[in-house]
Amino acid sequence: MIKLKDDSSFENLKENVFKDEEEKEYYESMQLLRELQKLIIGTRIKAGLSQAELANKLNTTQSCISRLESGDEFNPEFKTLVKLVHVLNENIENDDEFYEAFKEIIKNSIQEAAVIFNKNTGKYKDKNKERKRVEV
Repeated sequence: MIKLKDDSSFENLKENVFKDEEEKEYYESMQLLRELQKLIIGTRIKAGLSQAELANKLNTTQSCISRLESGDEFNPEFKTLVKLVHVLNENIENDDEFYEAFKEIIKNSIQEAAVIFNKNTGKYKDKNKERKRVEV
């Protein structure tokens, strides 16, 4: 096992490993998904819901929630994420800090997924280039 002396060594390692832009984007999107998974678990627990209870509220199965939380299969439909936020928000709305973090990660996840989808389908547009054309 490789031991790193400090965070800067890890950053250097990441820079060397992820010289390819696609690999870097994939790594960053996986980090975002891990954050989302941790927040889903934390929010569910804070709301006092079991996986089965959350699944029941979302009209899905406990095994689906388990796969969602474990990362074994993280490809939820958008409507599932919206329902998830709604159900969990009912239980944590008094905790503004937690809710805002959850909302921010969901927003970032959706934006990241849209960028990846658009790149993979050839529909990607560089917003900076788009703005330059409008400004000229």
